[in-house]
Amino acid sequence: MKRYCYLNLAVVAVFIGLSMPSMSNAQTEQPTPAKTEQPRLEYINFLDILPDAIEKDESLKQAKLDLLSAQESAKAAWSVWYPKADITLNSAQQSDVVPTGANKRYNPTEAKLKITQKLWDFGEAQAGIKTGQLGVEQAELGVVSARNNAIKLAAQAYIGLKRAHAQYRLALETEATLKQQTGQQDFRLSRGAAVGTDVLQAKNALAGAVTARVAAQGGFERAMNDFKTRFGSTPENAALLLPIRVPNTLIPQSKKVFREGVLGTGDQLKMARLAFERARVNSEKSFAASFLPEVKATAEA
Repeated sequence: MKRYCYLNLAVVAVFIGLSMPSMSNAQTEQPTPAKTEQPRLEYINFLDILPDAIEKDESLKQAKLDLLSAQESAKAAWSVWYPKADITLNSAQQSDVVPTGANKRYNPTEAKLKITQKLWDFGEAQAGIKTGQLGVEQAELGVVSARNNAIKLAAQAYIGLKRAHAQYRLALETEATLKQQTGQQDFRLSRGAAVGTDVLQAKNALAGAVTARVAAQGGFERAMNDFKTRFGSTPENAALLLPIRVPNTLIPQSKKVFREGVLGTGDQLKMARLAFERARVNSEKSFAASFLPEVKATAEA
């Protein structure tokens, strides 16, 4: 009888052993969670946001307005060759009371037209026209200089924010590392495995790191404000700013090439030459206006 019971128990054990893997598999087989897509990082390229900085630059707007003013002044300089018309109209009423006779009444009227045309002034008018043209050229150079300056300031703000962000991150990492080291020194001192001077050195280093972090944070905030002033907005993550890639064709091959380019096509040198030419023309204009005669034709009707 006992033997029969042992046999039944063995059969039940074998059955349970065979069914356990299937039960465990049923418990472990669970639906795999759906994969969530990571947000795509959008890097910021300097050339993509540069048009916004150029459009917002106030100096460039003022330079364009100066150019429009110079163009209108150059057109007005030609007015010296236009004929001048003087129109005179007079009208009156006169009544004479005569006690011993009939009263008299008059209505005198006058209409007069005078036309004056300049024939020659020995260079005064042409000097004024030349001055207006030089003013337009100077204004055009001013627009180019303002655009170049806007690009330079935008690049400085872009690079400044990227550098300030890198310094701020480095300061945060240094502070975190020194905090961990200071905690370790405190723990070792409590266990008797370190001396007090080691802890003081670690805390002094941590204080310096905190000061550097605060300074880096202030520089980063100033760089963010400068960036917003130039571009009108700030990036959500400054780490996504890509380095500025300057084409090799824009980099001078040597100092000699750079010097020749500045002396030959530099905006400031061109502006100085135009200013000198304008001063020379104004000198000729003043001489003609002060010492030379003027020939005019006049017609009256």
